Amino acid sequence: MTAGGPEDPRSALLPLFAAEARRRLDVIAEGLATPGRDYRSLVREAHTLRGSAAVLGLEQVAEEAEGLESAFSLARSGRGELDTDEAGQAVGRLRKLLAAVPAKEEPEERAPAAVAPGRLVLCVEDSPTNARLVARILGARGDVVLAAGSGAEACRLAAERPPAVVLLDLHLPDMSGEEVVRRLAARPETRDVPVVVVTGGADQLRLEALPALGVRGVLQKPFTPTELAAAVDAALGVT
Repeated sequence: MTAGGPEDPRSALLPLFAAEARRRLDVIAEGLATPGRDYRSLVREAHTLRGSAAVLGLEQVAEEAEGLESAFSLARSGRGELDTDEAGQAVGRLRKLLAAVPAKEEPEERAPAAVAPGRLVLCVEDSPTNARLVARILGARGDVVLAAGSGAEACRLAAERPPAVVLLDLHLPDMSGEEVVRRLAARPETRDVPVVVVTGGADQLRLEALPALGVRGVLQKPFTPTELAAAVDAALGVT
């Protein structure tokens, strides 16, 4: 912990992000070259790349990824036609930006020193970088973080071991975040677990509909370690 709040581990996660981002760009490049493009997949990859970059403070990467996400979203909705040349150039610019970040994966984390058992937090996030960031921030203050990369995995883990709180991304590979909230609310063992949506770029109407589903709070990306910790505490009624 630092004097101003939880320790900020973002710089240590840059190599992990660079490797993840390169994999996502490979998926995007392959999708651009495939007839009958799956725009839903392209939007999700660009969105996750943007969110991870924003959280880590990589503004240029986030801006380029946001442009791709916007272009894919317009094409998906039929409100615009994708300029594949420009999209390909954006991928190239992103690769150049990432070339400045080491690609070596983060070393295996050692088991933490023995501490008193903390609250169990389920982080539902398909970006390993973002999930690791949450685990680092909350783990430093004694919380235990489980990560789920899909909605189905999140529902299964929550039923097996109900967490104190769920941190939920709205953009998941298999279902929407809203569907995860509905499934958790439908099961007696998880219906009372508070959910905090952690998102970046969701439209206002979508955000305004979340309280009616029972969502306790919304944390916008990028967030600071202090903001993350405060959102968890607020959902649990800790002052």
